[in-house]
Amino acid sequence: MSTTRSTAFSPDIDRRLRESATLIRQRLDWCLKSHANTRCTTTSSNGALPKRLIHFDLSTQRARLVPTPSPLPQYAILSYVWGTEGDNFCTLRANIEQMHDDIPFTSLPLTLRHVFELVRHLSISYLWVDAICIVQDDEHDKATEIVNMASTYINAFLQIAAMSSLSAHHGLLAPDDNTLSLSEHHQIMKVCRSLRQQDWDSTLYHHYRLLTRGWTFQERILTRRVVHFTKKELVWECKSARWCECGAIGDGLETCGQAFINNMSAALEACMTLSDGQERRGRVSPLWRECVMSYSKRNLGKSSDRLPAISGIAALLHPPGAEDEYIAGLWREAMPFDLLWRCDQTSRLKEKKMFKPSWSWGSVHCGVGWPAARHWKGEPELFPSQVDSSLEASLTYLASGMYFEHGLTGVPVRHIDVEPVHSRFGEIKRGVVILSSRKAPVQIRKRCGLVGENGHDHTDWVAEGMRSSLPFYPDIQFTEDGREVGASEDDAYWLVEVASGSQGGRIWEAGLVVKRAVDRDDAYERVGLAGHSVCEPREGVSCFASEPEDIMLV
Repeated sequence: MSTTRSTAFSPDIDRRLRESATLIRQRLDWCLKSHANTRCTTTSSNGALPKRLIHFDLSTQRARLVPTPSPLPQYAILSYVWGTEGDNFCTLRANIEQMHDDIPFTSLPLTLRHVFELVRHLSISYLWVDAICIVQDDEHDKATEIVNMASTYINAFLQIAAMSSLSAHHGLLAPDDNTLSLSEHHQIMKVCRSLRQQDWDSTLYHHYRLLTRGWTFQERILTRRVVHFTKKELVWECKSARWCECGAIGDGLETCGQAFINNMSAALEACMTLSDGQERRGRVSPLWRECVMSYSKRNLGKSSDRLPAISGIAALLHPPGAEDEYIAGLWREAMPFDLLWRCDQTSRLKEKKMFKPSWSWGSVHCGVGWPAARHWKGEPELFPSQVDSSLEASLTYLASGMYFEHGLTGVPVRHIDVEPVHSRFGEIKRGVVILSSRKAPVQIRKRCGLVGENGHDHTDWVAEGMRSSLPFYPDIQFTEDGREVGASEDDAYWLVEVASGSQGGRIWEAGLVVKRAVDRDDAYERVGLAGHSVCEPREGVSCFASEPEDIMLV
C-alpha cells in the first residue's frame, strides 16, 4: 500500500477487519492441516498463470502491480460487484506504468480498500483483482486473461467474496437490514440453484448481490477456498467442508465437514473429480447443464460476456486431449439433446435475441433448464459401480434430473460449424447446425394456466399443429396474438423435431419452434422450445407427418 495511506477506517471497521482476519486465518490453518492431499491443496498446471499480481510490501505497506513471479506464490483473489460501468478503479493503458510503481490507496473504492487492509492483516503478500490485474481497455489483454481464468482461480490460495456489497464503493462489511432470517440465509448459502428467476431478481439481488452476477459463478466453483462476507456473518467454503460463524453450517473447527449432496458447489466439485478420469462419457452433460441452470440466471454488464463468463468451467471440463467438442455453450457428444433448453418463464424475456447462433442458450438473457427424466424403462447403468460412493451419489443426483436422454431417440446431426471470436470457449461470431429432421407448421396460442407445473416449468403458451400440440416455452417476448414483438402477420412458425420416445401406444416429443432467418432464405432461427418439461410418455399422436429433410439452424 502507498506510504501515504492513513488509517482512514473508523475504530469499529478496523476492529471488524482484524477480527475477520483472525477467523479466516484459523480456517486457513485448519484446512491446510486437515485437508492435505485433497482438492483443497490441488493446483492446476493447465493454462497459463495470471500475467500480473498486486504485490504488498508488508514492511512499507506499499502496493504495486508486478509480473507474476515464478514459482507461483500464494495469492488471494477478490470476487466483488463492480457496480455501474466506469464506476470502478481500473488499470488502463494510460496508467499501467503508474500502477507498476505504486497503487494509490486513497484512490481505491471502499471495497478494495477493505480487502487491501484485510490481506495485510492476513500477511498474504499477493492479491489478484480483475479490474487491476487486467488492462481493461486492452481487448487482447482481456481475451488472453479470460482464457486463463480457470487456472487463475484454481491456483488461488484464498478467495475473498464480497457477497452482499452492492458495488465497489459499498465496502466489504455490508450492514444487516434484518429483513432476511438466519435460516433463510443458511439455505441460500447452501443451495440456491433451483430458485425461480424472479427470486434471483428480488431476494438475491438485494441481499446477495454477488450471487446474481454472471462472472462470479465460476469463481465460486473453481476456487479451492473462499470466505464469503455476508450481511449475517462470515461463511467459509473449501473443497472439503463448509462452516459459518454461528455454527449452523458445518462441524466447527474440530472435524472436517462432509460435502453436502444438496449443495451445488460440493456436488459439482465431486462430479469434476470424476470427469477428470478416462470414463467421461455421460458425465459432462449433466454436470454442464447443472452449471448452466444456475449460471444462466445471473446478470452481466455486457451481453457479449454470456459465454466467456463461464468459459473457465467449460475449459476445465474439456482438458487437453478430450475427444468431445464444445460448441457455443453446448457439447457435440450431447447433441441434439443439448438443443432442448428452455427459458424460465418467470423471466422478463427480451424482445430479441442478444446475438446468434439462436440455437445456443447463450443468445438469451434469462435462466434456462432442460427436460427432466421420468419413468423410462430399460435405462442403462449411468455410472460404474467402482467409483467412490460419495462422488457417485453426487453424479447420480445430478443425472437424475439433468441427463434425460436415456430412452429417447434424437434426430441425426448432419453438420456443425462454429466460428469463435477469440477462444472456442468464448464469444461466437457465427454458428450453424444442420439437422436431418421433420418439421410441421404451428401456430402459437396463449392459454393461461396450460401447464400445471410450478416455477420455471410453467408456461402459458402452446404450439398448435394440424396433428397435435405441445406446451411452448418462448425464448423472446410474444404478444397476445401469438407473434414475436414487431413480427408481421406473414411470419410463419414451424416445429422442428429434435427428440422423441415411446412406450406402447404413448409418446413423448420435443422440438424447436423456428422461423425463417432474417438474412438467409435457406435457414431458420429458433424462437422457443415445444415439449413437456418431464420426459414422460403421454397418450396422443406424433406432431410430425412429413419426411426428414436437412434443416439449417443459425
